[in-house]
Amino acid sequence: MIGKQIGNYKIVELIGKGGMAVVYRGQHLTLSRRIVAIKMLSTELERDPSFSERFFREAEVMDRLKHPNIVTLYDFIEQDNHHFIVMEYVSGITLNQIIKETNGPLPLSQIRDIFKQVLDAIGYAHRLGIVHRDLKPSNIMINKEGQVKITDFGIARLLAENFEATLTTTGMGIGSPYYMSPEQVLASKDHPITGASDIYSLGITLYQMVTDHVPFSKKDSLFTILQAHISATPPPPRQFCPDIPESLEEIILKAIEKKPEHRWATCEDFWQALDKAITEAEEGKTQPCVPPSTIQKGEAVPPPPEIPSPPEVPP
Repeated sequence: MIGKQIGNYKIVELIGKGGMAVVYRGQHLTLSRRIVAIKMLSTELERDPSFSERFFREAEVMDRLKHPNIVTLYDFIEQDNHHFIVMEYVSGITLNQIIKETNGPLPLSQIRDIFKQVLDAIGYAHRLGIVHRDLKPSNIMINKEGQVKITDFGIARLLAENFEATLTTTGMGIGSPYYMSPEQVLASKDHPITGASDIYSLGITLYQMVTDHVPFSKKDSLFTILQAHISATPPPPRQFCPDIPESLEEIILKAIEKKPEHRWATCEDFWQALDKAITEAEEGKTQPCVPPSTIQKGEAVPPPPEIPSPPEVPP
């Protein structure tokens, strides 16, 4: 594909490849300073109308979103029996990379700066009736100027999709296992997916930024992790970082409550509480978090040994 012309763009190089799509860096043929990201649906999936429809819906969702902290859609192109989304190219790194490179809890000031932008963007999407449903550090990019850009709205608004079929086909369900809300795991009409699911995923993300851990261990099986979201009590963040403010711990735990109605009602409420907690911590000169030496990186308290049976998948 390198060198191929897609509409008014030339493909320059491969950026990355996932289970559903391949992403290239492209350049406008006339406006040479316009560098874009070109996302192409994987050839294997284009034969399946459901995936083509999902890809088109992603473009539809992105076209509605006009926010400085959300990647901008430029075009949707169908060419040579392929589908392409042309969007803003973000020169920067993901939050996931920042967490890995920091190799420990992020400073509170950095957490506040990043999360303010994230919550502002997702709150905006929620007001438009759009739920992202796959929020995680790898879908949060930060450019060279420190500006956050939310990416990958590929499963937004798809509220009636079979969880097990998606898991089997693409290697993951509606969301990413470490960040999935209980209602996403249950995937039934009795557990509707709303903006509260995004709040939960952001709560897990904040937990990781504050502690350098996810609440349910990456050493566990996929099934165990998914069941833990439904029934296991997450270890308090202060178990990993005793010096973080209790108020911050309470904010995180509220965001990842099992029942959606017990979480923060809106991103705005989430932000107001978080900003207040961090400001008070800074004014009180709270010491940076130093993980206890007895806790090894990547560990978390495992879920209870009695794992419930997998939820029934609706027909």
